Amino acid sequence: MRKDRNRAFAADEAGGGANRSDASAARHAKTTGRICAPHAENTAAGTSPTAASGDTQAPAGSTGHAPALSDAAKGPLRATGPDDASGPPGENGLRTTRAGAAPDAAVPAAASAPSVGAIRRPAEEGPLFILPDGSVSHAIPLDRADMQRLRLVLLDFDGTLADTREANYRAYARTLAEAGIELTREAYLSTYFGMRSREFLERIGFGDPAVRERLRLRKIALYPSCFDTLRLNRPLWAFAQAFRAAGGRVWIVSTGSRDNIRNAMRHLGIAGGIDGMLTGEDVARSKPAPDSFLRAMAAEGAAPHETLIFEDSAVGLEAARRSGAPCIAVKF
Repeated sequence: MRKDRNRAFAADEAGGGANRSDASAARHAKTTGRICAPHAENTAAGTSPTAASGDTQAPAGSTGHAPALSDAAKGPLRATGPDDASGPPGENGLRTTRAGAAPDAAVPAAASAPSVGAIRRPAEEGPLFILPDGSVSHAIPLDRADMQRLRLVLLDFDGTLADTREANYRAYARTLAEAGIELTREAYLSTYFGMRSREFLERIGFGDPAVRERLRLRKIALYPSCFDTLRLNRPLWAFAQAFRAAGGRVWIVSTGSRDNIRNAMRHLGIAGGIDGMLTGEDVARSKPAPDSFLRAMAAEGAAPHETLIFEDSAVGLEAARRSGAPCIAVKF
């Protein structure tokens, strides 16, 4: 029975397809109406909130969220870009349209991945692949023995198979502007990119599940209008297709929305090039819990040592580590 369900999952895609809340931060929030972020030192190398967690536990502190924003905080407000001169945002890059509309507690910041985030180079050079031993390459250096051992490749989507950072930022910025919140590019890319939509919205203060769902659906509707900024990771996609041609299986395992990913894949011309997909909607515990990776392995009958994962975010890399499978980090 379980095998039949797993096959159905795969068939669906094959054809279509630290946290610091000190008193000063709280006072700042109450007096300015801005949401205050934790100080930068709490996300320095070696302070990931997942580091002390057990192999199947959510990161420490992940259940603490800011209280809900006032429902009165509505109205149009433009998104902040690099040339914005309308005044300083809050420390985490969020602005509200009126005083008192912001939560009065600090918003937890997501951990960064030092081994990936420390690398800087011009974007036109293409993505980099960071191996478990720390070596960096523009290619995926697997030999014949590696290829013969592997049965399954699991790809994160946002930031790994495709550079969706700008598209996601623009869609969220427009969505939040309609709710009276201004989101800066820097805040989103440094703190929230790669986070599951519901968690992101809750962390910035939307406590009402109905409001979060409305905003999530609005973002999905706006997302395709931003697809002109998408970039495919062509070396990784070529590798995935060569792996499939040799008899391997390829799944997308993402915290993102299934609709968002399918729409982006159609735009990039890569729909139908995978064997299965798992998203944040398919598991109770999202990354950094390893559940989604383990579920994909179970669906294909592949052991961790027969699986290779590609990821970009700190939570994704941690989920891969907990799954027991080797992982190659990607940096656009």
